[in-house]
Amino acid sequence: MAISIMILGILGLFFLNSKEDKALLYLKRFAVILPLLFVDYDIIAQINYSCDLETYSCEKNWDNNGFDEVSGACVGNGLKDNAFGTSYSKIVEMYNTVAVTGHNGGALTFTAKIKIEDYWGGSWDASEFKNIKFYYSSTQPSSSSPGTLFHTISSWSTSDNCNDHSATFNPGTTISNLYICVTYEVQNGGDHNIWIDEISIVETSGPNTWTGNSSTDWEATGNWSSGSVPTSGDDILIPSTVTDPVISTSVSGVDLTIESGGELTISGSGSLTLSGDVDISGTLNYTSSGSITLSKSGGTLSGTGSQTGADYVIASGGSYTLNDSWSIDNMNVNSGGSLDVATTKTLTTATDLTNGGTLTCSGSANLTVGSDVSLTGTTTMGSGTLDLDGNYTNSGTFTSGTSTFKMSGTSQQTINNTNVSVSYTGAEHRQMF
Repeated sequence: MAISIMILGILGLFFLNSKEDKALLYLKRFAVILPLLFVDYDIIAQINYSCDLETYSCEKNWDNNGFDEVSGACVGNGLKDNAFGTSYSKIVEMYNTVAVTGHNGGALTFTAKIKIEDYWGGSWDASEFKNIKFYYSSTQPSSSSPGTLFHTISSWSTSDNCNDHSATFNPGTTISNLYICVTYEVQNGGDHNIWIDEISIVETSGPNTWTGNSSTDWEATGNWSSGSVPTSGDDILIPSTVTDPVISTSVSGVDLTIESGGELTISGSGSLTLSGDVDISGTLNYTSSGSITLSKSGGTLSGTGSQTGADYVIASGGSYTLNDSWSIDNMNVNSGGSLDVATTKTLTTATDLTNGGTLTCSGSANLTVGSDVSLTGTTTMGSGTLDLDGNYTNSGTFTSGTSTFKMSGTSQQTINNTNVSVSYTGAEHRQMF
Protein backbone atom coordinates (compact mmCIF):
# COMPACT_ATOMS: atom_id res chain seq x y z
CA MET A 1 0.00 0.00 0.00
CA ALA A 2 2.89 2.37 0.82
CA ILE A 3 4.43 1.72 -2.59
CA SER A 4 1.21 2.41 -4.46
CA ILE A 5 0.69 5.70 -2.61
CA MET A 6 4.25 6.75 -3.41
CA ILE A 7 3.76 5.94 -7.10
CA LEU A 8 0.58 8.00 -7.20
CA GLY A 9 2.39 10.88 -5.53
CA ILE A 10 5.24 10.76 -8.04
CA LEU A 11 2.89 10.50 -11.02
CA GLY A 12 1.05 13.52 -9.74
CA LEU A 13 4.17 15.62 -10.14
CA PHE A 14 3.91 15.46 -13.91
CA PHE A 15 0.55 17.21 -13.83
CA LEU A 16 1.69 20.30 -11.94
CA ASN A 17 1.27 23.65 -13.69
CA SER A 18 4.32 24.03 -15.94
CA LYS A 19 4.08 27.86 -15.73
CA GLU A 20 4.90 27.91 -12.04
CA ASP A 21 8.18 29.25 -10.87
CA LYS A 22 10.86 26.53 -11.20
CA ALA A 23 12.17 26.80 -7.66
CA LEU A 24 8.69 26.66 -6.16
CA LEU A 25 7.82 23.71 -8.37
CA TYR A 26 10.77 21.62 -7.14
CA LEU A 27 10.06 22.59 -3.55
CA LYS A 28 6.48 21.38 -3.91
CA ARG A 29 7.64 18.14 -5.48
CA PHE A 30 9.99 17.48 -2.58
CA ALA A 31 7.29 18.29 -0.04
CA VAL A 32 4.96 15.73 -1.66
CA ILE A 33 7.53 12.92 -1.80
CA LEU A 34 9.19 13.39 1.59
CA PRO A 35 6.32 12.19 3.83
CA LEU A 36 5.82 9.16 1.64
CA LEU A 37 9.42 8.10 2.12
CA PHE A 38 9.18 7.91 5.89
CA VAL A 39 5.59 6.98 6.76
CA ASP A 40 4.61 3.32 7.01
CA TYR A 41 1.14 2.88 5.47
CA ASP A 42 0.48 -0.62 6.81
CA ILE A 43 -3.01 -1.98 6.28
CA ILE A 44 -3.05 -3.49 9.80
CA ALA A 45 -1.71 -1.57 12.78
CA GLN A 46 -0.17 -3.68 15.52
CA ILE A 47 1.73 -2.68 18.64
CA ASN A 48 5.40 -3.60 18.81
CA TYR A 49 6.73 -1.01 21.22
CA SER A 50 10.03 -0.96 23.10
CA CYS A 51 11.94 1.63 25.11
CA ASP A 52 15.39 1.57 26.64
CA LEU A 53 14.72 3.93 29.51
CA GLU A 54 18.07 5.67 29.12
CA THR A 55 17.07 6.79 25.61
CA TYR A 56 15.63 10.28 25.97
CA SER A 57 13.28 10.10 22.98
CA CYS A 58 11.09 7.56 24.79
CA GLU A 59 12.39 7.82 28.38
CA LYS A 60 10.86 11.30 28.68
CA ASN A 61 7.41 9.75 28.21
CA TRP A 62 7.83 7.59 31.35
CA ASP A 63 9.94 9.91 33.54
CA ASN A 64 7.32 11.07 36.04
CA ASN A 65 5.91 10.81 39.54
CA GLY A 66 9.33 10.76 41.18
CA PHE A 67 11.01 8.32 38.77
CA ASP A 68 14.25 9.78 37.36
CA GLU A 69 16.84 8.46 34.94
CA VAL A 70 19.92 7.38 36.91
CA SER A 71 22.72 4.85 36.62
CA GLY A 72 22.72 1.50 38.37
CA ALA A 73 19.87 -0.10 36.48
CA CYS A 74 20.00 -3.52 34.87
CA VAL A 75 21.35 -2.22 31.55
CA GLY A 76 23.07 1.15 31.92
CA ASN A 77 20.71 3.85 33.11
CA GLY A 78 17.09 3.29 34.02
CA LEU A 79 14.25 4.97 35.83
CA LYS A 80 14.58 4.87 39.61
CA ASP A 81 12.40 5.83 42.58
CA ASN A 82 12.44 5.32 46.32
CA ALA A 83 9.55 3.62 48.16
CA PHE A 84 9.68 3.89 51.93
CA GLY A 85 7.79 4.31 55.16
CA THR A 86 4.19 3.55 56.02
CA SER A 87 2.28 6.46 54.50
CA TYR A 88 1.99 7.95 51.00
CA SER A 89 5.63 7.24 50.06
CA LYS A 90 5.25 3.49 50.49
CA ILE A 91 3.78 3.24 46.97
CA VAL A 92 5.49 4.60 43.86
CA GLU A 93 4.03 4.67 40.34
CA MET A 94 5.50 4.89 36.87
CA TYR A 95 3.41 5.26 33.71
CA ASN A 96 3.61 6.66 30.21
CA THR A 97 2.27 10.17 29.66
CA VAL A 98 2.22 9.77 25.87
CA ALA A 99 -0.11 7.02 24.64
CA VAL A 100 1.12 3.96 22.78
CA THR A 101 -0.98 3.63 19.63
CA GLY A 102 -1.55 1.07 16.89
CA HIS A 103 -3.52 -1.56 18.83
CA ASN A 104 -5.32 -4.01 16.52
CA GLY A 105 -7.53 -5.64 19.17
CA GLY A 106 -5.22 -8.54 20.10
CA ALA A 107 -3.70 -9.64 23.40
CA LEU A 108 -0.80 -7.55 24.69
CA THR A 109 2.34 -8.58 26.58
CA PHE A 110 4.13 -6.05 28.77
CA THR A 111 7.72 -6.78 29.76
CA ALA A 112 10.18 -4.87 31.96
CA LYS A 113 13.52 -5.49 33.65
CA ILE A 114 13.14 -4.66 37.35
CA LYS A 115 15.73 -4.31 40.10
CA ILE A 116 15.05 -3.67 43.80
CA GLU A 117 17.62 -2.97 46.51
CA ASP A 118 17.68 -1.77 50.10
CA TYR A 119 18.08 2.01 50.13
CA TRP A 120 20.86 1.89 52.74
CA GLY A 121 22.76 -0.89 51.03
CA GLY A 122 21.84 -3.48 53.64
CA SER A 123 20.90 -7.12 53.05
CA TRP A 124 17.60 -7.86 51.35
CA ASP A 125 14.62 -8.33 53.68
CA ALA A 126 11.83 -10.05 51.73
CA SER A 127 9.28 -9.21 54.45
CA GLU A 128 9.51 -5.54 53.45
CA PHE A 129 8.37 -6.27 49.89
CA LYS A 130 4.61 -6.11 49.43
CA ASN A 131 3.91 -6.22 45.68
CA ILE A 132 4.53 -4.95 42.17
CA LYS A 133 1.42 -4.41 40.07
CA PHE A 134 0.88 -3.90 36.34
CA TYR A 135 -2.15 -1.94 35.09
CA TYR A 136 -3.44 -0.87 31.69
CA SER A 137 -5.76 2.00 30.79
CA SER A 138 -7.19 3.87 27.81
CA THR A 139 -6.68 7.19 29.60
CA GLN A 140 -3.60 8.57 31.33
CA PRO A 141 -3.21 6.92 34.76
CA SER A 142 -2.79 8.68 38.08
CA SER A 143 -1.84 7.67 41.60
CA SER A 144 -5.50 7.34 42.54
CA SER A 145 -6.59 5.72 39.26
CA PRO A 146 -3.81 3.52 37.83
CA GLY A 147 -6.12 1.56 35.49
CA THR A 148 -7.18 -2.08 35.18
CA LEU A 149 -4.98 -4.52 37.09
CA PHE A 150 -3.63 -7.38 34.96
CA HIS A 151 -0.67 -8.73 36.94
CA THR A 152 0.63 -8.84 40.53
CA ILE A 153 4.08 -9.92 41.72
CA SER A 154 3.61 -10.81 45.38
CA SER A 155 7.09 -11.97 46.39
CA TRP A 156 10.68 -11.02 45.54
CA SER A 157 14.19 -12.30 46.06
CA THR A 158 17.57 -11.01 44.90
CA SER A 159 17.54 -13.64 42.14
CA ASP A 160 14.56 -11.82 40.60
CA ASN A 161 16.58 -8.69 39.99
CA CYS A 162 17.12 -7.79 36.32
CA ASN A 163 15.03 -10.66 34.99
CA ASP A 164 12.41 -9.96 32.34
CA HIS A 165 9.10 -9.73 34.16
CA SER A 166 6.20 -10.20 31.73
CA ALA A 167 2.44 -10.46 31.80
CA THR A 168 -0.16 -10.77 29.06
CA PHE A 169 -3.63 -9.24 29.03
CA ASN A 170 -6.46 -9.15 26.50
CA PRO A 171 -8.57 -5.95 26.67
CA GLY A 172 -11.33 -7.58 24.63
CA THR A 173 -11.59 -4.47 22.46
CA THR A 174 -9.33 -2.13 20.54
CA ILE A 175 -7.60 0.51 22.69
CA SER A 176 -6.74 3.54 20.57
CA ASN A 177 -4.58 5.10 23.28
CA LEU A 178 -2.81 2.62 25.55
CA TYR A 179 -1.22 3.45 28.88
CA ILE A 180 0.69 1.13 31.21
CA CYS A 181 1.20 1.83 34.90
CA VAL A 182 3.66 -0.02 37.19
CA THR A 183 3.35 0.38 40.95
CA TYR A 184 5.64 -0.80 43.75
CA GLU A 185 4.62 -0.97 47.41
CA VAL A 186 6.71 -1.68 50.50
CA GLN A 187 5.51 -2.81 53.90
CA ASN A 188 6.83 -3.22 57.44
CA GLY A 189 8.73 0.06 57.19
CA GLY A 190 10.77 -0.95 54.15
CA ASP A 191 13.02 1.55 52.41
CA HIS A 192 13.83 0.40 48.87
CA ASN A 193 15.13 1.70 45.57
CA ILE A 194 13.44 0.31 42.48
CA TRP A 195 14.83 0.55 38.93
CA ILE A 196 12.72 -0.15 35.85
CA ASP A 197 14.34 -0.56 32.45
CA GLU A 198 14.09 -2.15 28.99
CA ILE A 199 10.31 -2.10 28.67
CA SER A 200 8.28 -3.45 25.77
CA ILE A 201 4.64 -3.84 24.75
CA VAL A 202 4.00 -6.42 22.04
CA GLU A 203 0.65 -7.34 20.55
CA THR A 204 -0.13 -10.92 19.71
CA SER A 205 -1.09 -11.32 16.09
CA GLY A 206 -4.84 -11.24 15.62
CA PRO A 207 -6.82 -13.43 13.25
CA ASN A 208 -6.53 -13.21 9.49
CA THR A 209 -9.93 -11.73 8.67
CA TRP A 210 -11.87 -12.24 5.45
CA THR A 211 -12.70 -8.94 3.74
CA GLY A 212 -14.03 -10.10 0.36
CA ASN A 213 -12.61 -6.96 -1.18
CA SER A 214 -11.76 -8.57 -4.53
CA SER A 215 -13.84 -11.75 -5.02
CA THR A 216 -15.18 -14.93 -3.41
CA ASP A 217 -11.84 -16.71 -3.95
CA TRP A 218 -10.27 -17.96 -0.72
CA GLU A 219 -6.86 -18.02 -2.45
CA ALA A 220 -6.92 -14.34 -3.48
CA THR A 221 -4.60 -12.29 -1.26
CA GLY A 222 -6.72 -9.18 -1.71
CA ASN A 223 -9.57 -10.82 0.19
CA TRP A 224 -7.67 -10.99 3.51
CA SER A 225 -6.90 -8.37 6.14
CA SER A 226 -3.25 -9.41 6.37
CA GLY A 227 -2.76 -9.19 2.61
CA SER A 228 -1.95 -12.90 2.48
CA VAL A 229 -3.93 -16.14 2.32
CA PRO A 230 -4.28 -17.96 5.68
CA THR A 231 -1.74 -20.68 6.40
CA SER A 232 -1.63 -23.51 8.92
CA GLY A 233 -0.42 -21.07 11.60
CA ASP A 234 -3.25 -18.53 11.25
CA ASP A 235 -6.51 -18.03 13.10
CA ILE A 236 -9.29 -17.42 10.59
CA LEU A 237 -12.20 -15.03 11.10
CA ILE A 238 -15.17 -14.86 8.72
CA PRO A 239 -17.34 -11.82 9.58
CA SER A 240 -20.49 -10.63 7.86
CA THR A 241 -19.43 -9.27 4.45
CA VAL A 242 -21.05 -8.49 1.11
CA THR A 243 -18.90 -11.11 -0.64
CA ASP A 244 -18.59 -14.49 1.10
CA PRO A 245 -15.61 -16.85 0.75
CA VAL A 246 -15.57 -20.14 -1.17
CA ILE A 247 -13.04 -22.94 -0.55
CA SER A 248 -12.49 -25.34 -3.46
CA THR A 249 -9.01 -26.65 -2.58
CA SER A 250 -7.29 -28.04 0.51
CA VAL A 251 -6.67 -25.25 3.02
CA SER A 252 -5.61 -25.11 6.67
CA GLY A 253 -5.59 -22.89 9.74
CA VAL A 254 -5.73 -22.85 13.53
CA ASP A 255 -9.02 -21.46 14.91
CA LEU A 256 -12.03 -20.97 12.64
CA THR A 257 -14.67 -18.42 13.65
CA ILE A 258 -17.68 -17.67 11.50
CA GLU A 259 -19.46 -14.73 13.08
CA SER A 260 -23.20 -14.16 12.99
CA GLY A 261 -24.04 -13.03 9.46
CA GLY A 262 -20.81 -14.50 8.12
CA GLU A 263 -20.91 -17.32 5.57
CA LEU A 264 -18.37 -19.86 4.30
CA THR A 265 -18.89 -22.33 1.45
CA ILE A 266 -16.72 -25.41 0.95
CA SER A 267 -17.38 -26.91 -2.48
CA GLY A 268 -15.98 -29.30 -5.09
CA SER A 269 -13.03 -31.18 -3.62
CA GLY A 270 -12.37 -28.50 -1.01
CA SER A 271 -11.30 -29.47 2.49
CA LEU A 272 -10.27 -27.70 5.68
CA THR A 273 -7.72 -28.84 8.26
CA LEU A 274 -7.74 -27.03 11.61
CA SER A 275 -5.44 -27.34 14.61
CA GLY A 276 -7.57 -25.13 16.85
CA ASP A 277 -11.11 -24.37 17.98
CA VAL A 278 -14.23 -23.99 15.85
CA ASP A 279 -17.03 -21.47 16.43
CA ILE A 280 -19.86 -21.48 13.88
CA SER A 281 -22.23 -18.64 14.74
CA GLY A 282 -22.93 -17.86 11.09
CA THR A 283 -23.43 -20.21 8.13
CA LEU A 284 -21.28 -23.06 6.84
CA ASN A 285 -22.38 -24.44 3.46
CA TYR A 286 -20.72 -27.75 2.69
CA THR A 287 -21.09 -29.40 -0.70
CA SER A 288 -17.57 -30.79 -0.92
CA SER A 289 -16.39 -34.38 -1.17
CA GLY A 290 -13.70 -33.55 1.40
CA SER A 291 -13.98 -33.02 5.15
CA ILE A 292 -13.13 -30.68 8.02
CA THR A 293 -10.33 -32.38 9.95
CA LEU A 294 -9.66 -31.31 13.55
CA SER A 295 -6.45 -32.05 15.46
CA LYS A 296 -6.25 -29.84 18.58
CA SER A 297 -5.83 -31.46 21.97
CA GLY A 298 -8.28 -29.79 24.34
CA GLY A 299 -10.23 -28.03 21.59
CA THR A 300 -13.77 -26.68 21.67
CA LEU A 301 -16.65 -26.78 19.18
CA SER A 302 -19.26 -24.07 19.65
CA GLY A 303 -21.79 -21.80 17.98
CA THR A 304 -25.41 -22.26 17.03
CA GLY A 305 -25.19 -21.32 13.37
CA SER A 306 -26.22 -23.38 10.33
CA GLN A 307 -23.93 -26.15 9.05
CA THR A 308 -25.57 -27.64 6.00
CA GLY A 309 -23.76 -30.78 4.80
CA ALA A 310 -20.71 -30.41 7.06
CA ASP A 311 -18.54 -33.54 7.45
CA TYR A 312 -16.16 -33.54 10.43
CA VAL A 313 -13.22 -35.80 11.27
CA ILE A 314 -11.47 -35.69 14.64
CA ALA A 315 -7.95 -36.92 13.92
CA SER A 316 -5.78 -39.08 16.14
CA GLY A 317 -4.48 -36.88 18.96
CA GLY A 318 -7.37 -34.45 18.62
CA SER A 319 -9.74 -34.03 21.55
CA TYR A 320 -12.77 -31.75 21.48
CA THR A 321 -15.72 -30.74 23.62
CA LEU A 322 -18.99 -29.83 21.89
CA ASN A 323 -20.36 -26.95 23.94
CA ASP A 324 -23.45 -26.20 21.82
CA SER A 325 -25.96 -28.40 20.03
CA TRP A 326 -24.80 -29.01 16.46
CA SER A 327 -26.62 -30.31 13.40
CA ILE A 328 -24.14 -31.50 10.76
CA ASP A 329 -23.91 -34.14 8.04
CA ASN A 330 -21.38 -36.60 9.44
CA MET A 331 -19.04 -37.06 12.41
CA ASN A 332 -16.08 -39.45 12.41
CA VAL A 333 -13.91 -39.80 15.52
CA ASN A 334 -10.73 -41.54 14.45
CA SER A 335 -8.73 -43.95 16.60
CA GLY A 336 -6.75 -41.84 19.07
CA GLY A 337 -9.23 -38.97 18.82
CA SER A 338 -11.98 -38.02 21.25
CA LEU A 339 -15.22 -36.08 21.39
CA ASP A 340 -17.18 -35.08 24.50
CA VAL A 341 -20.73 -33.83 23.98
CA ALA A 342 -21.45 -31.48 26.89
CA THR A 343 -24.44 -32.21 29.12
CA THR A 344 -27.87 -31.15 27.76
CA LYS A 345 -26.39 -30.69 24.26
CA THR A 346 -27.30 -32.75 21.19
CA LEU A 347 -25.09 -33.83 18.29
CA THR A 348 -27.29 -34.43 15.25
CA THR A 349 -25.92 -35.99 12.05
CA ALA A 350 -27.91 -36.19 8.82
CA THR A 351 -25.98 -39.32 7.84
CA ASP A 352 -23.47 -41.48 9.75
CA LEU A 353 -21.83 -41.33 13.16
CA THR A 354 -18.57 -43.27 13.44
CA ASN A 355 -16.48 -43.65 16.57
CA GLY A 356 -13.13 -45.39 16.39
CA GLY A 357 -11.71 -43.39 19.31
CA THR A 358 -13.45 -42.09 22.42
CA LEU A 359 -16.97 -40.67 22.36
CA THR A 360 -18.59 -39.43 25.57
CA CYS A 361 -22.07 -38.03 26.10
CA SER A 362 -21.82 -36.23 29.43
CA GLY A 363 -24.86 -36.00 31.68
CA SER A 364 -28.02 -35.76 29.61
CA ALA A 365 -26.27 -35.16 26.26
CA ASN A 366 -27.92 -36.79 23.22
CA LEU A 367 -26.98 -38.30 19.87
CA THR A 368 -29.43 -38.09 16.96
CA VAL A 369 -28.21 -39.97 13.89
CA GLY A 370 -29.94 -39.85 10.49
CA SER A 371 -28.30 -43.01 9.21
CA ASP A 372 -25.89 -45.63 10.61
CA VAL A 373 -23.94 -45.75 13.86
CA SER A 374 -20.62 -47.62 13.86
CA LEU A 375 -18.74 -47.95 17.16
CA THR A 376 -15.32 -49.59 17.25
CA GLY A 377 -13.79 -47.45 19.98
CA THR A 378 -14.95 -46.51 23.49
CA THR A 379 -18.41 -44.98 23.76
CA THR A 380 -19.97 -43.75 27.00
CA MET A 381 -23.54 -42.55 27.41
CA GLY A 382 -24.99 -40.78 30.44
CA SER A 383 -28.74 -40.27 30.85
CA GLY A 384 -29.46 -38.96 27.36
CA THR A 385 -30.83 -40.62 24.23
CA LEU A 386 -29.23 -42.31 21.23
CA ASP A 387 -31.79 -41.89 18.46
CA LEU A 388 -30.98 -43.39 15.04
CA ASP A 389 -32.70 -43.93 11.71
CA GLY A 390 -30.23 -46.49 10.36
CA ASN A 391 -28.32 -49.54 11.57
CA TYR A 392 -26.30 -49.88 14.76
CA THR A 393 -22.98 -51.73 14.87
CA ASN A 394 -20.84 -52.00 17.99
CA SER A 395 -17.59 -53.94 18.18
CA GLY A 396 -15.96 -51.63 20.72
CA THR A 397 -16.53 -50.84 24.39
CA PHE A 398 -19.93 -49.41 25.17
CA THR A 399 -21.10 -48.03 28.52
CA SER A 400 -24.81 -47.29 28.44
CA GLY A 401 -25.39 -45.56 31.79
CA THR A 402 -29.11 -44.87 32.14
CA SER A 403 -29.51 -43.73 28.55
CA THR A 404 -32.29 -44.61 26.14
CA PHE A 405 -31.88 -46.34 22.78
CA LYS A 406 -34.39 -45.16 20.20
CA MET A 407 -34.89 -46.52 16.68
CA SER A 408 -36.78 -44.03 14.53
CA GLY A 409 -36.28 -45.43 11.03
CA THR A 410 -39.25 -46.07 8.75
CA SER A 411 -37.72 -49.27 7.36
CA GLN A 412 -35.99 -52.30 8.87
CA GLN A 413 -33.08 -51.46 11.16
CA THR A 414 -30.43 -53.86 12.39
CA ILE A 415 -28.55 -53.94 15.69
CA ASN A 416 -25.21 -55.72 15.54
CA ASN A 417 -23.67 -56.03 18.97
CA THR A 418 -20.70 -58.42 18.85
CA ASN A 419 -22.37 -61.79 18.06
CA VAL A 420 -25.92 -60.62 18.65
CA SER A 421 -28.06 -59.37 15.78
CA VAL A 422 -31.59 -58.15 16.40
CA SER A 423 -33.85 -56.56 13.79
CA TYR A 424 -36.64 -54.09 14.42
CA THR A 425 -39.22 -52.77 11.98
CA GLY A 426 -40.71 -49.34 12.50
CA ALA A 427 -40.14 -47.05 15.43
CA GLU A 428 -39.16 -48.94 18.57
CA HIS A 429 -37.78 -47.79 21.90
CA ARG A 430 -35.57 -49.84 24.16
CA GLN A 431 -33.62 -49.10 27.31
CA MET A 432 -29.90 -49.30 26.51
CA PHE A 433 -28.52 -52.78 26.95
